[in-house]
Amino acid sequence: MKRFLIGTVLLASAVPALAEVSPITGSVHLTYSTIDVWRGINLVDDSVLKGTVQLKHDHFSGFIQGRMELTDTNSYPLRVDPTGSITALRAGIFYSFDYDQAVNVTVGAMAHQYPGVGTPQTQELYYAVGFGGLGNINVAVIQDIQAVKGYRVVATGSHTFPAGIRMPDGKDQGITFSAHVAYGDSKYNSFYYNTNSSTLTDLGIGASTDFNINQFIITPFLAYSALIDPDVLKGAPNRNNFYGGVSVGFKF
Repeated sequence: MKRFLIGTVLLASAVPALAEVSPITGSVHLTYSTIDVWRGINLVDDSVLKGTVQLKHDHFSGFIQGRMELTDTNSYPLRVDPTGSITALRAGIFYSFDYDQAVNVTVGAMAHQYPGVGTPQTQELYYAVGFGGLGNINVAVIQDIQAVKGYRVVATGSHTFPAGIRMPDGKDQGITFSAHVAYGDSKYNSFYYNTNSSTLTDLGIGASTDFNINQFIITPFLAYSALIDPDVLKGAPNRNNFYGGVSVGFKF
């Protein structure tokens, strides 16, 4: 855990220096979550810590994220006690452009690795169309090109409502609500959800709010996720999950 925290801090301290010599913007976050749910799947049924660095330059953006397990709830063939170990790494690079004032198009690629877990690493292509305005609707197609060779379609939306609270800096506090629903084809669902059907897989809703304290952003969040089709991970526990956490970070 100490190595993970030191690495995140060192990377965070180096990124602003890069921004001084190149027009790069971004953010660095450490996020504590009571469990880890990914695409509706309860990957870790106990607390985790995630470190995320996001960068943006003109139309290009990218991210790197690592997940550390904080307990020995999970046990893997290559890592019996994962406490303090990084068991998931994700990275992505994207290119976005506006089709017109109301439509944004994003294409990109993502990679996933699971050190010591035994799950195959994989790579995905990402295509998305976003619509501005009320709801911030976004529809994405995620095409796996390595281990799975299937695809997932995700529709997301979000909106920030005023909370009726005036902060000391003069800004009105808002609460952001978000939701998603996802569909997978038979190959994708066979790999991740143990069903050969092409069907709706999962949905999720969440709420969060940001508190700005000096240069830091503190974001508490609550979330709910559920598997939709009864054949998706049929018989598995934790088909419905309530969880929460807090993220601490800064933007540059």
